[in-house]
Amino acid sequence: MLMGSVGGLVVGLGLGIAGHETGSTVLAGVGPYIKAFGAGWMNALTALVLPLMVANIVTAVLQSRDARATGKISAYALGLFVAALLLGTAFTLVVVPPFISVLPLDANVAASLSATLTPAARAAAATAPVLSTPSDIVSVFIPRNVFKSAVNDDLLPILIFSIAFGFAVSHVRGAGRDLLAAVFSALAEALLVLVSWILKLLPLGAFALAYSFSAGAGMQAAGVLAQFTLITCASMLAFTALLYPVSALLGGVSLRQFALAVLPAQISAVSTRSSIASLPALLQGAQTHLRMDPAVANLALPLSVAVFKVNRTISSTVKMLFIAHLFGVPVGAAQIVVFTATIVMLSFTSLGVPGGGTAFKSMAAYLAVGLPIEGVILLEAVDVIADVFKTLLNVTGDMSVAVILNRFTAAAPAFSPRSPALPADPT
Repeated sequence: MLMGSVGGLVVGLGLGIAGHETGSTVLAGVGPYIKAFGAGWMNALTALVLPLMVANIVTAVLQSRDARATGKISAYALGLFVAALLLGTAFTLVVVPPFISVLPLDANVAASLSATLTPAARAAAATAPVLSTPSDIVSVFIPRNVFKSAVNDDLLPILIFSIAFGFAVSHVRGAGRDLLAAVFSALAEALLVLVSWILKLLPLGAFALAYSFSAGAGMQAAGVLAQFTLITCASMLAFTALLYPVSALLGGVSLRQFALAVLPAQISAVSTRSSIASLPALLQGAQTHLRMDPAVANLALPLSVAVFKVNRTISSTVKMLFIAHLFGVPVGAAQIVVFTATIVMLSFTSLGVPGGGTAFKSMAAYLAVGLPIEGVILLEAVDVIADVFKTLLNVTGDMSVAVILNRFTAAAPAFSPRSPALPADPT
């Protein structure tokens, strides 16, 4: 699926650039049909954003509360997960905007980008809320009619309502809570079946979007996508490097100890692009080089590789900033707060949909700040190139959280040479 999406993107870019440069009448003739397919595919995808967003956020809130109830180590781990995700957002918001702001984007490219938008998406991008007064903020966050907000595709208040409703459900006692949790979980699962059907056409959708984009922009289209990939990968590498001194300082270990402990897992991450497949190397490194308490390692590291993806707030925030720059959409502080809260919440869940599930899960966060869905889908098609850097960052973050947790959990017992138990099937 991922390679097919990249292939569709490359072919679409190639044909669009060829049509732009040569003025081919054949490509000009089929162009409207390619664009029509892309519009239909995106309409089908967009139709599922609202119900899937609500179901997943409610489920995510309930799951996070269950995690806190598993014990002190789990609760501390969850707190560190959230802190690391917020640190990633802050790092990205400080480091990335100066680089994005100087990216060249002439009038022809901007016009080509705007031409790829549907009328509804163009209107949404043009009318993104700019919150300048306290009253503006209140009216956007707390609408008078939440159902009217849903009809008008005003997703900011729906996000807030979904989170609040999820916490309300978590306080329901007895069988009622379990029933509601099961209903929302089943609803999310059913919607994911629809998503999986639509995403089977992701290579064709990526082809159609790339063609529409590059037919107007020509060679500059490839340059824009290359810029996004470079900034995303560089941001994650920089944050990976930052985790070394943070882990040494807060975890009470030396830089050399931490580097030696995490290196085997990083090698596994680069070769497999799977955090779960790197779990045995993480556990072995925690024992051999960090002398970590087995009780901490056996719980924190499997929990980390299962639910903690520190790359999410970095890669998603880079994408949000990049799309806002390309389409000229103003993004204020309030939108960034809601966007970050949504990404953090949803980062703890996995849709289990190959090739695009993660991006689709967080689609509502991008739409809520007024960004066009076309831009999100287009960048997602090349975002797969950064997967190796995401996994590298994730496993480094897993070890970082574990070593900090090991130091600050109360009175860990003396280290025993007994090896931490490894899962029978780490995949």
